[in-house]
Amino acid sequence: MEPKSMDKSNTKVQQSILASVVDIIERSCESEEQALRVQAAHCSDITSFTRYIQVIEHYKHNCFDWTDPKYRMAEEYSHLFLNLCEEGIPLERIKRAIDDVSKNLKKEEHHPEVSL
Repeated sequence: MEPKSMDKSNTKVQQSILASVVDIIERSCESEEQALRVQAAHCSDITSFTRYIQVIEHYKHNCFDWTDPKYRMAEEYSHLFLNLCEEGIPLERIKRAIDDVSKNLKKEEHHPEVSL
């Protein structure tokens, strides 16, 4: 059984990951309706694979690198980045949103290890 402090730390990281993804979606989309559509979509066909790879690599490098076991949960939200790409949102807008969110994460006390 994990110590309570470890559980709290994991919960904060999970909350930060989810909040970062939602924030990126909201910053990338042109409207609240579009953001909700991106969050609810279930893409079965991938037409923008190259752009999707660029987006998730940018997120991994600037926000949460899910190859680190502490941030493994971030990979579970990667489909939302695919939805952004399939929605036709420009790559540079998504990357700019990731950069902005990364800067905010860096300022937060519970995620000081984010570096640009």
